[in-house]
Amino acid sequence: MTYGTRNLAKEMSMKKMLFELELQLKDLSSFEHLPVLEETGSNPLDNSRAKAEIYFRFSYRPVFACDSGLHIEGSDSELQPRVKIKRQSSKVLNDDEMIDHYKKFSEGLGGRAVAHYGNAILLILGDQKRWLMDDTIEETFYLVSRPHPARVESFP
Repeated sequence: MTYGTRNLAKEMSMKKMLFELELQLKDLSSFEHLPVLEETGSNPLDNSRAKAEIYFRFSYRPVFACDSGLHIEGSDSELQPRVKIKRQSSKVLNDDEMIDHYKKFSEGLGGRAVAHYGNAILLILGDQKRWLMDDTIEETFYLVSRPHPARVESFP
């Protein structure tokens, strides 16, 4: 099964979650002809759908794609990251910039806030077979002003 990502940290995380299913996951790194898709959707489901559909169209193999949106409790609506978790205006943040940004974001909320990742997954097994799981898969955590010392590259 192809996982529609080039992020090795996300692939490792997904392999860990799906370990008991004994699936052989393959990321996009071996498909050099696949385009890099800009995520322009307004929610995780739109981005997952766009990625899965284009990667299926180019690879003709079963594929699933995931995307997340971030909501931080206590933050103004216009400041919510939503699907722009790693983006500030037109700039894509690297890991250090992202950690620094959310450290400052948290400081503005008293140093600790409850945050939620809403996730969406779109799976395409064939031309007429599509299964959809919407953003009801949610992860809750604390966003804090003192970053954890452990780092996972591309998955801060």
